[in-house]
Amino acid sequence: LAQAICVHAFRANLNMMHVWNRLLGRSPSRRIDALPDVSLGYDHNSRHEISARVEFRDFSVLLERTPNGEFVSSGPIIRAGGSEFVVLLHPNGRKGDYSLRVDFRADSKSTQDVCVAFSISIVGAAGKVAVTRRTHGPVHLKPGGYWGFWGLEATRSGTFRSESDLKAAFLTRVKAFQSKGYLVGDALTVHVSGQVFVGPPQQLNSLVGCKRSGIAELASDMGRLLDDAETADVSLLCEDGIVRAHRVVLMARSPVLRALFTTQMREGVSGELALNDTSRKTVQHFLH
Repeated sequence: LAQAICVHAFRANLNMMHVWNRLLGRSPSRRIDALPDVSLGYDHNSRHEISARVEFRDFSVLLERTPNGEFVSSGPIIRAGGSEFVVLLHPNGRKGDYSLRVDFRADSKSTQDVCVAFSISIVGAAGKVAVTRRTHGPVHLKPGGYWGFWGLEATRSGTFRSESDLKAAFLTRVKAFQSKGYLVGDALTVHVSGQVFVGPPQQLNSLVGCKRSGIAELASDMGRLLDDAETADVSLLCEDGIVRAHRVVLMARSPVLRALFTTQMREGVSGELALNDTSRKTVQHFLH
């Protein structure tokens, strides 16, 4: 009885698959379209570790006297791969942005592009970090290019909408920077760390591309295996002929057949499965 139930369930499964394939216009196919196997990446042989601190003294004076859109430069503090880098402090933000901002800029005199993955931290007393921002992966910097972070205020972000708002809140901002641990005395310390990759992004073999290529190759190998009668170990007796198949493929394609071939049922022992009311075409749809 169990044997009859297994065979009946398998036949129902085959017929249902055949119906769906016809409705969807599917035909047996082993082809997997190749996907691009390259992507933009970074040459890790050109990677340089970077780490530096710069102290901006008399911060309250800078906060009071630096107009929105202007900055104070640290001067070159990092050299990597033939390029120099500076930290730019915008005490009152850049144009259209009215909050403390810190940028990391590549020297305009450099002759090559770089990709930089970095973090910027403001470090207070006893080395305690008041705030940190980091890039989400390497960013591409041309000579003179920069990347930075705004909204580093100790007060609530978005509070100031104009330069007059900043001037009116000068004392409030100074007190907030002090109370939140941004300052040591009247100095603001910025720590920059990360990696510099010399050169622009390159086309590198991607892991996803390699995986896709491997899947396509595996599908091609499996397709040849399905047609290899010499290694087949099961005969499917259809109404219009015999289809030779492989147990492992059948078990992977159907939990019903897995149960049949992993027990002592007659079909599992003999290697023959009678499908007298099923055509060879339907079975081949199932296998492929």
